[in-house]
Amino acid sequence: MSIQTVSFTRSSGGNLNLFVDDTMKVKTKIDVNMETGISIYENGEIKRITNGGDVLGERKAFVTPDELHDLLAQVAAADGNAKDLTKSDIISFAQSKKGGDIKDIQHDKENGIVTIITKSDKVLEFDYETATEKQTRLENEEKAEIRQDRQADINERFFQTYGENHYEQPVVSEDGWVTFTVKDDRTYEEVLGDFFLTESSFPKKRAEYKKGDKIVIHYNDVKLADQSTLGQRIWNFILAHWD
Repeated sequence: MSIQTVSFTRSSGGNLNLFVDDTMKVKTKIDVNMETGISIYENGEIKRITNGGDVLGERKAFVTPDELHDLLAQVAAADGNAKDLTKSDIISFAQSKKGGDIKDIQHDKENGIVTIITKSDKVLEFDYETATEKQTRLENEEKAEIRQDRQADINERFFQTYGENHYEQPVVSEDGWVTFTVKDDRTYEEVLGDFFLTESSFPKKRAEYKKGDKIVIHYNDVKLADQSTLGQRIWNFILAHWD
């Protein structure tokens, strides 16, 4: 998650600069019954989309009608800090009494969506990150980081061997499987040498591997802490299967 400044532009002039994190979504619609013409800020992008999600075009600024622009400023100030737009702002505003130009406030707590409908049927919608969504995001970020670290480690090891001459760049899956695609014909004995394997760790099932064959090995990060031999230092793999 990152926090950035977003400039919300008032239709008749003037800007509202707010700090907004990239998990936040803000939508506007000038008529609750319209099928098109929604402006949206999401993950650092500002664009116009249809209700079906089709992008009408990227925009350089998030332009809001005066009425919704002023309402947005009220929401941003709901927690006492008018300089940022947060989950606290949105929930606080949703819990406040309806009044003034507001006809209805709908709060979908399960999905973290607050929809504000004005008396003129303009819509201002916020989608904040729920606790469940945050947990999922953090888990995915951790998995991605682990995968990137494993891929970097595999790449480094790969080029310390003869592997780059005979195999495509290896790919590491999220659960630790590493796939090598053979670039040219290799005998079983040559494969053992390429990966510093032994017959016990890689039993012989075929005499040679042809171009396009895949060797799939499991990356064992547990053994990385105990690196006592050259073979272990270069390849800590447990053979799984091959195609």
